[in-house]
Amino acid sequence: MALHQDDLMVVQKHDGANEIRKATIQQLSDYLQATDSVAYKGLKNFTANDVGGTGEPTTKNIGDLYINNALATGTWAWSANSGGVTTVEPGDRAIWNGSQWDVITSGSGDVGVTEVTGSLPIQIEDGDTDSPNVKIRPASTSDSGSVARLAEAADVSKDGTGDSAAVVTADLLKATNIALDAATAGGVTTVLGEDPIVISTDGTNSSSTTQPSVSIKDASSSQKGAIATQEIGAAVATGVDVAATPGYVDAYYLIKDF
Repeated sequence: MALHQDDLMVVQKHDGANEIRKATIQQLSDYLQATDSVAYKGLKNFTANDVGGTGEPTTKNIGDLYINNALATGTWAWSANSGGVTTVEPGDRAIWNGSQWDVITSGSGDVGVTEVTGSLPIQIEDGDTDSPNVKIRPASTSDSGSVARLAEAADVSKDGTGDSAAVVTADLLKATNIALDAATAGGVTTVLGEDPIVISTDGTNSSSTTQPSVSIKDASSSQKGAIATQEIGAAVATGVDVAATPGYVDAYYLIKDF
């Protein structure tokens, strides 16, 4: 069965005449709690001027530890404390040192970072305020931010298979400028065609902007250009898209002598 605080215990002193003494359970408990060790006693309101109630306890032993359960910051209302603390926070601790309280600040006033904000392009995602998610927005032509990755040589190849989202670095841009300077070292940067000459850069005849294709239009009754010559055959040709040579005329037509 459980012991009562007034129950008596019989003990024998270890010195002197080794007398037999008696002590109550409460006296033994008070003795043990008066030693230099910390004993957690529970929650109390450090801002309550209510001795023996919700505030300071009536009986205090060295090492008694209490935690402030006040709901908000307030003024220390207990007896003197060793640090001269006047304002306490929820969660602060107080230990009785035998003559006064040692207040240990450990509540919301010393939790460290309480808010995280971001300056663009850094953004703070909404969510758990205890563990905010910090991110950087993607860059665009109008917004600063992060890029997918830095480009490599394959991304700037002229076959168009590279990553268009990659950002060209200074060394790749330098290499391109060197290649461009070498390509235009002869002085020609643009080729123009005058009718019937045609300059193609759109892929016709494997053309490109760096390898243009030069061709000539076919001639017609309304278009100057290239035309085939008529061969001498077994019969007179009547086509209108070929030209007659002197030999063809001599073979098939009489020269008129007026």
